[in-house]
Amino acid sequence: MESLSELMAYFEIGCDSSFLADYGEGLKKRFWGNVLIAKPTDWFGYRKALKSAYCLIQRNRQKSRDSSRRACTGCTSCERR
Repeated sequence: MESLSELMAYFEIGCDSSFLADYGEGLKKRFWGNVLIAKPTDWFGYRKALKSAYCLIQRNRQKSRDSSRRACTGCTSCERR
């Protein structure tokens, strides 16, 4: 993979290019941190590490009106909560 957008496409996680331009470095750092901690062995493990990093950044971007947990706008698992 030569770019973060290719990585997102490979793991079937949709996002826009402006998100990657603004938060790409933070996403990479969180993803590789998750990989180091979890030590995934297959495609699903790596996808979970990337998705966790993506969702964390999405949740942190939202304005916090209250201290309750917020769902990100990036994936179906968060939208179902």
